[in-house]
Amino acid sequence: MPRILAIFNNFRACSHFRMNPNSLMKDLGKLNTMFNHLAAYGEPVSSAFQAIMVIAAFPASWDILASTILATHTKATLMVEKITPIIEEEHKCHQLMMKSSSGGHHVNYMNKSSFNRNKKPYTPKWQSNQCKGCLS
Repeated sequence: MPRILAIFNNFRACSHFRMNPNSLMKDLGKLNTMFNHLAAYGEPVSSAFQAIMVIAAFPASWDILASTILATHTKATLMVEKITPIIEEEHKCHQLMMKSSSGGHHVNYMNKSSFNRNKKPYTPKWQSNQCKGCLS
């Protein structure tokens, strides 16, 4: 394969890459491998641009996290090494939320005679307390 075609294919793969919420850290490794291939072909991607491409590959549900990262970093401070702990923490939080929500669905039936319109609706603990650090 000609060298320019390999560079093009690697760049295209990076730019179209989307992370799967269930395998984020593995997907981050795949993106890093693509960046390394580009560097091996003599086309290294800057640290800030690598981080931007990682953020662009976030799942759609992570738009708030992406905005927060971009608002709190400059081009000089935006690096994959600095945002990886943030990604790991968010991933752990989402995994906890998924685990607690799939742990068993309880349906509460209410008859009309026991319904009180003035009473505050019940909020499950996992919704109100867990993962206060999660941004999305």
